This record gives sequence, C-alpha cells and structure tokens, in this order.
Amino acid sequence: MSTLICKEEDISLMIEAIKHSNDVSKLRSAIFALTIVPN
Repeated sequence: MSTLICKEEDISLMIEAIKHSNDVSKLRSAIFALTIVPN
C-alpha cells in the first residue's frame, strides 16, 4: 500500500492554509495536490 501525503486532517490544515494564503501559486498547487489524491 503506498502512502500519500494527504490524510483527512492534513487536508483540513491545507484548507486553513489556503484560506490564509494570498499567494496564488501556492493556492493553485495546493488545489492541484488535492485533485490528484484519491478519496
């Protein structure tokens, strides 16, 4: 079983970081990271 970087709590933290981020490239890369992680 391969371990992915995102667990549910990690996603919650990432969402908080996105909310506080004014850096569009970080926001876009975070969203991209979420889209490639299977649920």
